[in-house]
Amino acid sequence: ARRGLTLYIFFPSLVLMGATTMDFTFVVMVWLAIALLYYGWQKSPALAFVGGLAAAGALFMNFLLLLLAPFFGWLVWHSLRASTNHLRTLVGILCSLVSFSFFFLIIQRWSGYSIIDNFFVARLTAKSVVPSNFESVGKYLIYIFVSLTEFAFYLGIPYLYLFFTDMRGSWRRSALWFKVGVANVAFFLILGLFQGETGRLWLFLTPFFILGNMRLLSNDRKREYDAFLALTVFQIIITQSLF
Repeated sequence: ARRGLTLYIFFPSLVLMGATTMDFTFVVMVWLAIALLYYGWQKSPALAFVGGLAAAGALFMNFLLLLLAPFFGWLVWHSLRASTNHLRTLVGILCSLVSFSFFFLIIQRWSGYSIIDNFFVARLTAKSVVPSNFESVGKYLIYIFVSLTEFAFYLGIPYLYLFFTDMRGSWRRSALWFKVGVANVAFFLILGLFQGETGRLWLFLTPFFILGNMRLLSNDRKREYDAFLALTVFQIIITQSLF
């Protein structure tokens, strides 16, 4: 836990984007919602209820949360599969859905704001400003390359080196959350909605990769971990100086 927290504090994307944008607040809301939902579905319907409110708050802040819909669907399946008390888990899921809906219902009653209407207005605005990535195969592939390399760079060059020196072993020993993070990145790339800036826009995906690399966090790799952390801090300083 201590090592995971240290990495979380010093990962390039979190340092560079967290200090200069409001996206870090979105990271906190997304992962607060994930944690509350996951533990609430396993242990406490009350926590699950609060988790539903946190998820609604995250969606209210940024429509990017909609892209995690497949992940939340998987999380429901995984929670039911791992549950020792299916009834409590089902009640927790129901509580989350109720609180999530209740959040937007109250806002609509109080102010007339409709999250659904706002979503379609936002889509029309985005289409008028940002051209589609699907105009040509070449453009689509270029933006896949740009988005993937930028996100990988902001995860950290030392992290990439650590993973690619033993890609098969790193994948095999990685935690489930790491594999889920890779699946989310692949899903986002296939959708073709992004034209760069993924170091910032995909900031909320970073914890999947930090917490999922068990090879780095193992206690018998202290020297490797210390060197990795020093190189990561060095990358942050260089990147901040350049940009």
